[in-house]
Amino acid sequence: MNSSIRLGTQAFDEADPVQLWPSDSLEAVEIVIRAVYRQVLGNAHVMESERAAVADAESQLQNHAITVREFIRQIAKSELYRTRFFEPCSRNRFIELNFKHLLGRAPDSYSDIAVHGNLIEADGFEAEIDSYLDSDEYHQVFGEDTVPFYRGHKSPTGQKVSGFANLLKLLRGAASHDNSLTHDQQARLNQAIMANHIGAIAPVTRPATEWKTPITAEAYALMFPSRQPAAPEPKPAIQLGTQAFDETAPVELWANGSSAAVDVVIRAVYRQVLGNAHVMESERLTVADAESQLRHRYITVREFIRKIAKSELYRSRFFEPCSRSRLIELNFKHLLGRAPNSYNDIADHSHILDVAGFDAEIDAYLDSSEYLLAFGDNIVPYYRGHQSPTGQKVVGFANLLQLLRGAASNDNNPVYKSQARLTQALMANHIGAIAPLSSPADITYVPTFLQKEPELTPAQLASQQTYQGYASFQQTPPVELVSGASADDIEGVIRAVYRQVMGNAHIMESERLVVPESQLKHGELTVREFVRQVAKSELYRSRFAENCYRYRAMELNFKHLLGRAPQNFAEMKAHSTILDTAGYEADIDSYIDSDEYQNAFGENLVPFYRGYQTAPGQTMVEFTNMLQLLKSASSSDKDLTDNRPRIANAILPYQPEKVSQPRDAQEILAEVFKFIPATTTPATAVAPAAQPNEQDVLIAKLQQQLAELRPAAGIGESFLRKGTQPKAVLADPGSSPQQADEKAAVIERLQGELMAARSLAAIGESRLNKWQQRNFR
Repeated sequence: MNSSIRLGTQAFDEADPVQLWPSDSLEAVEIVIRAVYRQVLGNAHVMESERAAVADAESQLQNHAITVREFIRQIAKSELYRTRFFEPCSRNRFIELNFKHLLGRAPDSYSDIAVHGNLIEADGFEAEIDSYLDSDEYHQVFGEDTVPFYRGHKSPTGQKVSGFANLLKLLRGAASHDNSLTHDQQARLNQAIMANHIGAIAPVTRPATEWKTPITAEAYALMFPSRQPAAPEPKPAIQLGTQAFDETAPVELWANGSSAAVDVVIRAVYRQVLGNAHVMESERLTVADAESQLRHRYITVREFIRKIAKSELYRSRFFEPCSRSRLIELNFKHLLGRAPNSYNDIADHSHILDVAGFDAEIDAYLDSSEYLLAFGDNIVPYYRGHQSPTGQKVVGFANLLQLLRGAASNDNNPVYKSQARLTQALMANHIGAIAPLSSPADITYVPTFLQKEPELTPAQLASQQTYQGYASFQQTPPVELVSGASADDIEGVIRAVYRQVMGNAHIMESERLVVPESQLKHGELTVREFVRQVAKSELYRSRFAENCYRYRAMELNFKHLLGRAPQNFAEMKAHSTILDTAGYEADIDSYIDSDEYQNAFGENLVPFYRGYQTAPGQTMVEFTNMLQLLKSASSSDKDLTDNRPRIANAILPYQPEKVSQPRDAQEILAEVFKFIPATTTPATAVAPAAQPNEQDVLIAKLQQQLAELRPAAGIGESFLRKGTQPKAVLADPGSSPQQADEKAAVIERLQGELMAARSLAAIGESRLNKWQQRNFR
């Protein structure tokens, strides 16, 4: 076998470079354009709708207004190139592809990667593209009018041998392309060029077709003697569950449509917008006005859909119980008839929800140019993403099949409706596997055996148990006090408040707050004010304020009142300041009166745990911190054995290591023997009064003498290990004692201490002189 065939380079060896000549026809220019797309976009297919985005550049090249090099520059800087190779790829992978697409080779060494990495960091994406096209290497090899071609798989003069192996890691056959949605984020050459070695070159292999059956022919014959295994005829639309949608024509409301036709339109809207779920007549009454307006032609079908999508019926099914990503997935499916194409779609609509709210999110779909072009004002949206129309990414086909499984499926499944289907695929930017729908016929033709489930490792069991620990929070809707609530409903709200604010600990009947409960039952308090009363009660203080460390109490305040963990140490420091300056009750008010509390819970919603779920703008640190505070639905914060803070150490700001400054030997010696240097004025020595008497003068003189002797006396005492060190007198000589005998007693005590200090000082001086001689002479 020829070596170039095995390496997948034969097609490049046999193809001549493509060059544009001044006299070339439009057909020749079209060949150049397609060659540029094939080279610069990594041999990936370019749809006509994508070419429309760079139509101006094509027109300029066709009119010979720009050279091939400038045309390549515009393509490489286009949104088409950015979305394929810059935004979804790692930095090193992006640089590898730039070398391959624009210079026709791989990076020779890690210094190439580092230089271009610094360029991206300093000057940005466009400067990075210019650095290749304006380089001397590009001019010498391709000039102005030659389309770049792969040349690194050869060994020209002056090229390192490692470049040959490196390009073969990036270029595997003429049929390969760089738009792989499963591996395009991973750099290929990091390990080889960072270690500065040549990796092994694996030849291109051809797939060997091998038929595999679930069981052997002998086993099948024993199980079914009269039946021969035969595969059914493939029916893709049936297997994927899309046949019913392919055979159903779109529903449109005509100007002269009858009342029966309007009923058909209304039911089609309910089926589409509410995810094929049954709508009861009592639920239709909540949107009766919208139906009436459509029947009288006061509004269009699009406006009727807007009212349904903004109704409490839609909110209660898909907004309140679902995660944010799941809501956006369903909005795409219900209102545009397709799935999100990329994670950018999810991020954009998530931003709209954050900034403008739910109604603006619905308007973003219905007022979009895509909706108007696809459905107009009077066509009911229908599922169209399971087909591949011009301009739609192939990934959209697989994504919709994750959301749409047969005409009998619906989006109101109470078990799985809150879980997003596409998060993993969209964030990883790859196409998920499409599983066909199974049927009894399939089971008849292909018998299978039940396999024993593998035993889970302790780590897997722990992860399952951890997940199950939060399932109850996800499946439990928030508790709200609505107007006209019955006594039983109010009692449920009260118990929910105790459960949340008291950290899921049991409350005895004797501990309950009778007066605030009565005020809540009579409508004199809102739920927020009742929460305030509970948090300020002696019951709460005794459990979480008086018996806990300060930071532990703050952690619990965040958890109980805001439903999350502290985001950073600055938040805890701010509440610590409030405690020091304004007191406990002001600190509780700072949580309950905050904008965050109002936006999350309002006046009549019982706070609930929300920090264990990820949300836009929330760091993973906050998520993991909450998991330290909330173990499961059965855990309680009434821990009488361990009230230490759980996350304070994790969120403490970084403290740089202290650098010790050089110190004088005398200062170290004074610290070792615990005496004050002679040059330091004793803290207890006080200046004489303005008009001292004889006793005051004597006291001051004795204290001064005692201070001068103390350093040496301290050394002597430490040597002899006797009793306590001589201490300074505590009386203030300038305070004018009332009794003369008090001053006399002070003088007598000072004289005794002075005599003892002199004897100790003599010993200390002798030891100090001996130590200095041994160490400094």
